[in-house]
Amino acid sequence: TNVSTSIWYRSKSTGVYLFQTYNVAGAGIGTNGGTNLIPPMQGFWVKVTSGTGSIGLTNDDRDHLDQSVSANRLKAPKSDERTIVRLQVSNGINSDETVIYTDAQASNDFDRFDSNKMFNNNPAVPEIYSLLQNEKLAINGYNDISENLEINLGFKTTSANYFAIKASEIKNLNHNTKLI
Repeated sequence: TNVSTSIWYRSKSTGVYLFQTYNVAGAGIGTNGGTNLIPPMQGFWVKVTSGTGSIGLTNDDRDHLDQSVSANRLKAPKSDERTIVRLQVSNGINSDETVIYTDAQASNDFDRFDSNKMFNNNPAVPEIYSLLQNEKLAINGYNDISENLEINLGFKTTSANYFAIKASEIKNLNHNTKLI
């Protein structure tokens, strides 16, 4: 109760510890490889939305994918009609990402489809995020991305270096919309 739709956990899957974020609202979406499955023996963070929050987990919340069953690997994923723009910043060694996407149930204001940015505070990792109503977001959900919508981005580093920002995923973006 009173817990946001986002989870955060740290993983070293990219070579350096990095926050992976996942937001379960709608069809769910993650950054830096974050999924709805928290790795075994892994600590994780949730955010209380108001008052006192609580979370309860039982053995039924555990999941296991049996890779010996070929149907698990061959099932076609459900078609995703959401607009997704995944931006990645890199210093050539380490990278971080932010996601901007649409969901029919999301608003263009801060809501359960948005996930705050958890900062790594590691000089070896550049960090990128979007800004919405003074919130720094790893995941930013909109109801609609119109032609003239401006979305502010933030970038954080504590070391001088060369950095590259690229769109590592652009999906279902209206052909009239320009990403600059």
